[in-house]
Amino acid sequence: DGDTAIGMARIVSDGGYVVFIADVLVLPEYQRKGIGRTMMKKIMEYVYSMLRDGYCIQVDLLAAKGKEGFYEDFGFIKRPDENYGCGMTQRIKKQ
Repeated sequence: DGDTAIGMARIVSDGGYVVFIADVLVLPEYQRKGIGRTMMKKIMEYVYSMLRDGYCIQVDLLAAKGKEGFYEDFGFIKRPDENYGCGMTQRIKKQ
């Protein structure tokens, strides 16, 4: 918005099988205006463009609590379920 960054998205990929959506962030005052949805559409378009015939890509993310429904709209599922265990994380800080 002018000179103000109002959102950002970041993915990490091994260039093959795995893509991790690390961030989809929008400043609170700009949320619910379609900005995050637009960023996710662009991310998913990019991921689909990386697909080669006969291959699949696993796309992972860790949703912030209460934001799971946003990602379900893009085809993501909650874990655990009958096929997948829990998503896991660890935060490491040097003292």
